[in-house]
Amino acid sequence: MRVLKNIDPVKFILLHLLVVIFIIFPFLPGPYNRVSVILGMIGNVTALLGLVLIPIGFFWWIRKIKTPSFSKLPSTGLYLITIPLIALGTRMYIAKPMSNYSRNFAIERSQQLVTSIEEFKNYQGRYPENMQELKSDIPRPFIMGIDKFRYTKYQDQYFLTFSQWPDGGITEEIVLFGKENPEKRWIPQEEYNYQNDMHRVMGAFASYNTRYDHWRYYLCD
Repeated sequence: MRVLKNIDPVKFILLHLLVVIFIIFPFLPGPYNRVSVILGMIGNVTALLGLVLIPIGFFWWIRKIKTPSFSKLPSTGLYLITIPLIALGTRMYIAKPMSNYSRNFAIERSQQLVTSIEEFKNYQGRYPENMQELKSDIPRPFIMGIDKFRYTKYQDQYFLTFSQWPDGGITEEIVLFGKENPEKRWIPQEEYNYQNDMHRVMGAFASYNTRYDHWRYYLCD
């Protein structure tokens, strides 16, 4: 179209592709990278800002169309509409499947660690106080937005957890392995410690099963 002749198609495609990559970056396989979390936040903020930027973009276009000298639409107005739309669409339809993928990927990676912990119990008659007692290589989640597996021993039980941010930093998703369900609130109130994930999940506003035994994930503010 003649009115869009000032739009560079290569630049147009690359900018929109970057927005998509920013949002899904934290869910991709690879070593943990804090930059990926920051980029995910930027992508999600772009999606949220779209609620404001899209009307501004349309208003900008309408003003240009009404001017007597109108011959082509401004590229800035187009980007104010299309970039937030791409971000919103990615957040709504791609980020959720990607976060499911990264959660399942990390859980699969943890199975070696669970095996090592159970073998320690078989030999020592108790669970390790910390993962360093295992004296073996500790696997990593190998998801760019997930730092590490966390281990907590409580009496004769233990918990494994890790966190990811499915909506770019607004909500923390704590994924927890435990043979005892922390939602039973069997932990005495006087022993409550907010730093421990097995305590924090008690205040989650939602929780869901995974397809793996003893694994659940919790959404926390």
